[in-house]
Amino acid sequence: MYSDRKRAYKLPPLSRISQAARREKALDDQKQKRALKINAARHSSLDAFADLTLDDDEESTVVASGVAEFAKKLKPHRRNHVKSSPATNARWADKCMYAELLEMSCRDMDSDPLPADLHSSWVALSPVPVGKRCLAVTRDGPSFSKISLRSRLLGKPLLSYFPSTLPPNTILDCILDAHWRYNGILHILDVLRWKGQELSECEAGMRFWWRDTRLAELSRLPPPSSQNSAATAYTYPYPTTLLPVPYHSAPLTLSRLLDVVVPAARNTRVVQVLNPPPLGDMDTVDTQTSHTISSDGLLLYVAEASYESGISPLSNWVPLREENTNSSPIDTFEQLLRQQIDSAMDI
Repeated sequence: MYSDRKRAYKLPPLSRISQAARREKALDDQKQKRALKINAARHSSLDAFADLTLDDDEESTVVASGVAEFAKKLKPHRRNHVKSSPATNARWADKCMYAELLEMSCRDMDSDPLPADLHSSWVALSPVPVGKRCLAVTRDGPSFSKISLRSRLLGKPLLSYFPSTLPPNTILDCILDAHWRYNGILHILDVLRWKGQELSECEAGMRFWWRDTRLAELSRLPPPSSQNSAATAYTYPYPTTLLPVPYHSAPLTLSRLLDVVVPAARNTRVVQVLNPPPLGDMDTVDTQTSHTISSDGLLLYVAEASYESGISPLSNWVPLREENTNSSPIDTFEQLLRQQIDSAMDI
């Protein structure tokens, strides 16, 4: 049961309704929900301005409440480990947006299974690294904010709290690199909340722009000093490098897909990571080491879609290799793109 659930986000849907039809319905549902929320917010704002006066009793209640809340924030946290009660875990369980495997089978020779608006209304992340999907949740810390990494399925903590330059009250959709112990990398897929500002309702293009812009503004936190001898390979106690998965904005033209996006998903990616300072040496100039990141495939998103928990046809997955087979969905994807070029030349 668990293994089936773990693979679910890479399996094709069992529904008889086509992926395109389900995608259209999901997008319409999101638009309707967004419109309802906007209308509700307008009415709420009007109601709030209707009565701005407070009597003496109400004012004292508000002040007392504010002082109480401020006092709560001043209480120090005595422990640094992540609470793992069932209720806390359930809060973060199944909150990730899972991409459906892109349907690329043709019912007849003349049909094109790729989304009709792929080149104009979609965005991509490529290469998507190999690793463990999780949520990064931040809270206030004494000097820096603290991050808790939560498993995507059960919401359980993967690591104890560790320091970060991310702002508190931030939630990120991440991939913990398969070799994070040796490169200290946490890959950032998406952003749900940033410094208390909800972003899951924003369109995909906006979220990825925000992700890249805000991460670029952060200072880099060097890894802790090595406690081992120089002869022993350094292992990271926690991730120290926050690395956004490369974003490819709309329009995804045929040339961009074939020359940039698909080749990126096929190849490894080389990145620079800060080295830990030598033990006891605080004046050492920061040095970097190159690390090679393995690709797992590419992700496609409907550009105007918001983030939603669970399996969604608004995000599609094209893996580099199909599980338990030697076939490559990336090869199939590229072949279909080249067929589009041939079809355009025949017209």
